[in-house]
Amino acid sequence: MSIFANTLSLLSFGQFLLGIPFGMFQSLSLAYANEISPSALHTAAASNVNIDWLLGQLLSSAVMLLQEAKTGYWAWRSAFPLVLIFAITLLVFISALAPESPVWLVRKGEVEKAKEVLSKLCVNGLERDSCVTERLRDISQTVEEESRSSTGGWRQVFCGVNRRRTLLTCGTWGIQGLVGTALLGMSAYYFKNAGLDVHQSLFLTLGRHNLGIFGTIGSWFLMGKFGRRTVLLSGLGVACPLQVTIGGLGIAPSTDSSLSWAVSILLICFSLVYNVSIAPVGYAILPELPSNQMRQKTLSTARVVYLLLNLVNYVLLPYMLNPDAWDCAAKTGFFYFGTSAVCLAWAYFYIPETKPWTTSAMNWLFEHKTKARSFAKAHVPSDYYQAGSKELVETPMSVNHSV
Repeated sequence: MSIFANTLSLLSFGQFLLGIPFGMFQSLSLAYANEISPSALHTAAASNVNIDWLLGQLLSSAVMLLQEAKTGYWAWRSAFPLVLIFAITLLVFISALAPESPVWLVRKGEVEKAKEVLSKLCVNGLERDSCVTERLRDISQTVEEESRSSTGGWRQVFCGVNRRRTLLTCGTWGIQGLVGTALLGMSAYYFKNAGLDVHQSLFLTLGRHNLGIFGTIGSWFLMGKFGRRTVLLSGLGVACPLQVTIGGLGIAPSTDSSLSWAVSILLICFSLVYNVSIAPVGYAILPELPSNQMRQKTLSTARVVYLLLNLVNYVLLPYMLNPDAWDCAAKTGFFYFGTSAVCLAWAYFYIPETKPWTTSAMNWLFEHKTKARSFAKAHVPSDYYQAGSKELVETPMSVNHSV
């Protein structure tokens, strides 16, 4: 519909319809990646969503660069067939290769099918059977515990222990919409308004996407060494001074292009920081915060919050950047410094370290109202396993309670 639209209303309606499957993918992909991957691969599997976003943006920027000087019917329509090509490729791939979630199968009572799926997902070798047995036991135990504690309806998303988990999930995804990602999304427009020509603007945007991909890959090693919470707080801590500096350059007097280049380079630095910490860590944490039973509903709720924040962003930001409107230009950095500082403070007090724990251990920690800053060093009863380890944590935990 968007390819052959000849009116603005038809084009808008086509994009509206396209948003429905996009919205489904945005929450389903995280839940699915978490449920089929072993604990050791949760970080790479979930944060790979950020690479997928960057690849899509890279491709769209490349198409715009190629079509920069062209006019006519296909000047802007040529991007839409690419969406169709990727959609068909994904449909074939998912239909042929992607297995059903073993968590969903166990929840539906199809344990044998879940065992078959796990046998395909576990590495071939002598330890394959023990891997299948361990993962199936952990999934079954978690599903059984969660079925006793709640019914799994939408009302449960905001009730009891799940309320805290939902708020944390919404806040974690909301951070991505509050730290200035909309400014990155409109970076090519900003570069052009700052005095760079269209060609330079698109090349800088391409470079930003490439750096982001390498940054996300680097985040896997950082999260493995330092943990999710530490990397996220560090990223937010670096983002704040970058935003202040960008805003400060916006009020500095300058008549040449050096200021525009300086702000552009700082935006690229902020993009790198975002893609090495805030974005991939957020995607890694998000599916680990809800319980198995409430994961999809909680992630869907959090995604709606994120999209609403982005809606506000993309209404306000054009006014901020447009020379004929508010003309804030680089001074927009001050606005996002304020929101980033709030996100940093909130994350410090509320976002827990999820790295060492299985879903059943996370359930126990939330049920005992463990403080966010105590998660990393917590000790759980011997009924719960630590992710990536066959040893049980046997030391009783002295739980720090939070309201």
